[in-house]
Amino acid sequence: TIPTYGVFAGLGLVAAVIYLLLTEDKRDFPTRHTESALAVCMIGAFLGAKVVYLCTVLPAFLRAIAGIASDPAGFFRAYLQSGFVFYGGLWGVLLAGYLYCRKAKLSFFSMCRTMLPMVPLFHAFGRVGCFCAGCCYGVPSPWGIAFSCSLFAPNGVALLPVQLLEAAGEAILFGVLVWMARKPGSGKAMLQLWLAAYSVMRFVLEFFRGDLYRGAAAGLTTSQWFALLSVAALLLLQLHPGKRKQQAKYDLGEQ
Repeated sequence: TIPTYGVFAGLGLVAAVIYLLLTEDKRDFPTRHTESALAVCMIGAFLGAKVVYLCTVLPAFLRAIAGIASDPAGFFRAYLQSGFVFYGGLWGVLLAGYLYCRKAKLSFFSMCRTMLPMVPLFHAFGRVGCFCAGCCYGVPSPWGIAFSCSLFAPNGVALLPVQLLEAAGEAILFGVLVWMARKPGSGKAMLQLWLAAYSVMRFVLEFFRGDLYRGAAAGLTTSQWFALLSVAALLLLQLHPGKRKQQAKYDLGEQ
């Protein structure tokens, strides 16, 4: 059995790293810090995605901890091997990258210019993997695709391939970010555009998702609330751009 989600996630990571290797010398982020910053961001992505997922299933997770001694393998499969929330990984990446740049006295937005296109590229591959596995599936639709042996989606029901729609959107965002990255000092604009575009796309696509076990509150899913918070953060960034230029450059990454 070949786990296609893992295969596509691996292909996405390889493609993202290849992009970085081909372009890092053309950016203004020090290449000697690239690998270290990438490793820190990957750790942040994993921890953020896992922590937010566990928060969405917290009652069941706490009950499982109480009974871990009776079935440790089942606990590992259910809560550690699988279960990630992309928005948690996103904010984990941003926080980890910001802290790294602050510690190393580097420009955070220069790091964004160098590495940000990797995110939608990797995510596009990951969503294709989701489609192959049948997870993150869409609502029933006459234009849908029926799974026959999925462990996640209802089999034999035509479901809207919302995973492929998101993958296509991510591929477009990757192309736009690559084009923007050619201009020096574009890191902040790239981050703002990507957060805004992805938040809008994800907010809309969530209405066409059928996997309601991901958690919801006040009629919106967890990801939709994160999308709204992302847009709010962008508005605050525009209204309050932060410290002035004569202060430490690495705090804001004003390049």
